[in-house]
Amino acid sequence: MSVINSVNKKSIAIVGSGLSGLTAACLLHKLGFSVTVFEAAPDRIGGRIFSVWEGRTQLALGAMWLHGGSGNPLYPLVKRLGLLDPEVWQQRQDNLPDLCDQSSTYQYDWTQCACVTDSGQPVDCSDIRQAEQTIRQHLADVYNLPPSVLKDAYSDRMGAYVESKLPMDADSTIYGSALKTFALFYANVEGVHSLNDLSIVGGSDYTCPDGQCLVAGGMVGLIDALADRLPDNCVRLNSR
Repeated sequence: MSVINSVNKKSIAIVGSGLSGLTAACLLHKLGFSVTVFEAAPDRIGGRIFSVWEGRTQLALGAMWLHGGSGNPLYPLVKRLGLLDPEVWQQRQDNLPDLCDQSSTYQYDWTQCACVTDSGQPVDCSDIRQAEQTIRQHLADVYNLPPSVLKDAYSDRMGAYVESKLPMDADSTIYGSALKTFALFYANVEGVHSLNDLSIVGGSDYTCPDGQCLVAGGMVGLIDALADRLPDNCVRLNSR
């Protein structure tokens, strides 16, 4: 810090207004540097952190997971900004004080949602909820099988196991389609295109200290908080 304070304060250009770029901009601005952030996007900041509003619901289209509580520098900041759902957060505190719960993925109440097909036709949300619970159970049950069975019968592919549990008419019923949709959803949660890209044996060895949290609405609150600390016109959009 003494070295930084001893140099002449000059203007600094930062490329990208994602979490790293804005954090660097805030730190340098606090030290007295003149900072300009250049962002290629024409109408927003945040990089991979991106949320949109659909009616009264904020949907996260980018970063939304907070992995681990202790040792994660984002955790105390997310907590202080109030980005964790108060009711779900209280449930976590009851089990693991000041840490994320191992089973902290939000349990959505699909009966309170408007569930529709691709063509916009309403469907019974109870089928959707049952499909989600079924996929969750399959993903949990697979780890009770011997490794030899997983490798020989399913080639160590999570997708092969889940597909073996799907009904024959999965492509022709709402329930079957919901099963396949949730299988794809949990593949995306793990950062893969398909559950067939996920190793069952490898997945069983993965642990995250203190669990992981799903931040409602995404991490856009972090971006807003950082942007508020910067001078007006500090970020230049549509810059290539």
